[in-house]
Amino acid sequence: MSPPTDNPPTSATSNSPVFDDASTALADETLTPILEQVETKVCRFLQQNMRAFWFSLFAALGLIISPLLVSCYNATTGKEWSETVKNVGESAAILIAAFAAIKWANERRDRATTVLLELEKKFQEGDIAKGKKMLERGEFEKSDDPNHASQRNQCLDALLRFYVLLYGVLRARQVPAASLSYCFRYWLAHYFKADCHEFRRYVNKYYPSTRAWLRRDWNEGGKFFRPNDFFKEDELAAEFRQSIPSANK
Repeated sequence: MSPPTDNPPTSATSNSPVFDDASTALADETLTPILEQVETKVCRFLQQNMRAFWFSLFAALGLIISPLLVSCYNATTGKEWSETVKNVGESAAILIAAFAAIKWANERRDRATTVLLELEKKFQEGDIAKGKKMLERGEFEKSDDPNHASQRNQCLDALLRFYVLLYGVLRARQVPAASLSYCFRYWLAHYFKADCHEFRRYVNKYYPSTRAWLRRDWNEGGKFFRPNDFFKEDELAAEFRQSIPSANK
């Protein structure tokens, strides 16, 4: 999703689960257009042929109450007919439920894509973009002010607030975790770098929930950030050099 210039070469292979899962999650293989065509054609037909609609409705009602009418004349035949109607009704219910489930799943995936595109658009906004460049170039670590990590930084705040929002989207499961990881993990993964100690202090002081997310993800195997995909082992802070999660696990 991000421009190629934003993502430096990574050590992840093409077989990495993160890349494979993201590709699958974003693959343009959806039944939504087919379902929409079927739904549109059926609705249009019923609107243009109201008699067909009412006929279908009364036929369904007649089928439902028909076992009662048949039973009045012959109890045995009525019981057999009742079983037949029951089977037909159950089959129709299964087909309708399957159609609804497929439609819901594909609409949910389409909504996830829309949310992802909106997040990407927001991720390119002014202060957030500046915060990304600040991390990439190490500008925050090179400040001449020894107390700069204790002072609020507008660009870093914008970037970190975006990740607070991203975590909310992740928790709400509005977008697959693999897709969010693939698109946005690189910049916050700088938290694990040894030469980003000032950034790490800033996150720890002003964004405790983000700090908890980063450390919990690391303790659980680095499923989301996978810093070793971007940085070598000796580039990581000492506390993160043990049991480095592998992208190929």
